Amino acid sequence: SRGSVHVGDRLRYWLDVVASHTTSLESPLLVVCSRRNQTNDETREQLRTTMAAHPFTRAQASALAPLFIESSAENLASTGIVQLREQLLAAARRLSAKREPVPVPWLALHDYVQEQAKERAWVTIGELRDKLRAMCGDDTKWTGDTEVRERVIPYLRRSGAVLLFQRSTVLRELLFVRPQFVVDVVRSVIALPMVSDAARVRMLTDSN
Repeated sequence: SRGSVHVGDRLRYWLDVVASHTTSLESPLLVVCSRRNQTNDETREQLRTTMAAHPFTRAQASALAPLFIESSAENLASTGIVQLREQLLAAARRLSAKREPVPVPWLALHDYVQEQAKERAWVTIGELRDKLRAMCGDDTKWTGDTEVRERVIPYLRRSGAVLLFQRSTVLRELLFVRPQFVVDVVRSVIALPMVSDAARVRMLTDSN
């Protein structure tokens, strides 16, 4: 950490990023902090408080507390490595071993969005639905809105093919197939010189 003042904000940002790649709040997440000897009680408490308050880690904050690793310690037990191994094993045991077969049309959509990523940054949910209809007809079992939003898109997100920002009224119909595009846009706003925090917030709102 470069200081304890904004460490909670930085962790909250990365939790938001990780959460955007998963469809389940039950996905295990380990927060590992290196250079334990450079942190203080205030920093550690801010990290724990942030994890306890964030929707993605709130339910598992007691089981998945932030770990502080000291790589230069001579005693392995004192470095936090042993605790990290224990948490990894505990998280793995909680994961379901169930695996569902992937329908062939979904695999075709996966190939489609990867091909689109070569030429543009996003596709629309309507496009995916049209592609499904072209392959499966009008059978709502395959092309209905519930099927697309609750099964097809989560599969594409888990496979890493698309990013979806569900909380935005403007972006929720777009599936980003080129993550670097999103990174570049956000980076350009954050890096703008001589722009107040309030102005940056306005630039990132739906109305703009």
